[in-house]
Amino acid sequence: MVDPQRGASDRVRARAEAAAWMALLHSPERNGKIERGLRSWIEADPANAAAWELATDVWDDTANLRRYMPSWNVSSTRRWNRRPLLAIALAVSCALICFTIVSLRETTVATGVGEQRTLVLDDGTRVQLNTDTRLKVDFDRHARRLVLDSGEAYFQVAHELRPFVVIAGDRKVVALGTEFTVRRDQSASDVVTVTLMEGRVAVEPVNGVSIRAATPFGDATVLEVGQRLHVRRHGRPALDAPPIDKVTGWIRGQVIFDHTPLRDAVVEISRYSRKPVVLQSSELGDLQIGGVFRIGDINSFAGAVAFSQNLEVIATDEGLVLANKK
Repeated sequence: MVDPQRGASDRVRARAEAAAWMALLHSPERNGKIERGLRSWIEADPANAAAWELATDVWDDTANLRRYMPSWNVSSTRRWNRRPLLAIALAVSCALICFTIVSLRETTVATGVGEQRTLVLDDGTRVQLNTDTRLKVDFDRHARRLVLDSGEAYFQVAHELRPFVVIAGDRKVVALGTEFTVRRDQSASDVVTVTLMEGRVAVEPVNGVSIRAATPFGDATVLEVGQRLHVRRHGRPALDAPPIDKVTGWIRGQVIFDHTPLRDAVVEISRYSRKPVVLQSSELGDLQIGGVFRIGDINSFAGAVAFSQNLEVIATDEGLVLANKK
């Protein structure tokens, strides 16, 4: 069964990205890489092609600018009145805020706590950054390299001859035309988690060398679709196969729990807020909870947990405390 809400969100996403591509295509920065990236983006998803057709129609209606379009542009016979022009202008403004076209060979992008950001790289690869994430992009003629310093990112890799490599901690993920997430939780154990949604990836150790000279050693772990790999520094890799909709819930603005220990749930929900949820006593951490919560809404989360577990919520200047009722 098709989820109508997800379909609508995909259309909104595609139209915003189309507006951003249109703005970039008509900017002084336009070059061959941008045109190839746009082609890859259009071919990656029918929703992208439809959104680009709509954006092209509206752009053409403002002035006779078709001579600036690449020869492979989709044309349309539909005509529009002047009122949608304001809408596309607002869409472009929104896209420039919410979406970033990364056309530099080397750059660093980051999100703050509770912020999410979508990038379209100049090869057409789409990257979604989760809360409190820092990512370095380093493309050259031989390889597409990225370093995930911290946080979490979802990669939809464009098909290309150059290898696509993501380095996180002491691991690197090598992919060719695939979809996967990488998460790095910096702590004493420095946990790196890789989950594969489509295609194939190999996760290999990186012997502490620089991004440009990264070379693997030891055996690689090749993931199948639906598998997730956890790697702790100096620890043995652990492989499982969680529900993909749960792992990717953050992409849809959701945090999903299913028989999750409360100690883990409060850590996860607190990733999206500068004022975290904490437990008054460690014994509460063993409680199992479930539910779907909106990212950043710690009040609803704390209230639902308190109601279901017969707890109380204590508000402080630092955040919310879940405690046993007195």
